[in-house]
Amino acid sequence: MKKLIISLFIASSIGSSFANDIGRYAGPTTAASPIVITTFNPVAGVISASSIAFSIFYAMGAVHYEGLNSDAIEVLAGSIELEDSAALSMFKEDILSNKVAVESELQANDIDLAVEELTDEEIAQLAIASSVHQ
Repeated sequence: MKKLIISLFIASSIGSSFANDIGRYAGPTTAASPIVITTFNPVAGVISASSIAFSIFYAMGAVHYEGLNSDAIEVLAGSIELEDSAALSMFKEDILSNKVAVESELQANDIDLAVEELTDEEIAQLAIASSVHQ
């Protein structure tokens, strides 16, 4: 029991040293938590690992389309059309389906532009810009 308390104390001390930057703290903590939890309760460890894997592979992947950057670069280079890329086509559909929010964001930045007027090159530029800020 004494070793357990000492190891938990050391882990919390090391973790608190990263507390000023949540990104640096969250990564190692998230990766190590299923291992530590499985030591004490295997069912909780498996559930924890499953939820982390689900959020990494499904929830975070839903935000970014597979191949969006490379397809956007090819559209800007003139190698392919926007309709030839599944990722850019879905990105364009999402922009059009959320046009009210996109146009209000553009107007908030003093850009007067209708979403329907965006060219293929402008959509490709938006795709690259949005992936840079993620």
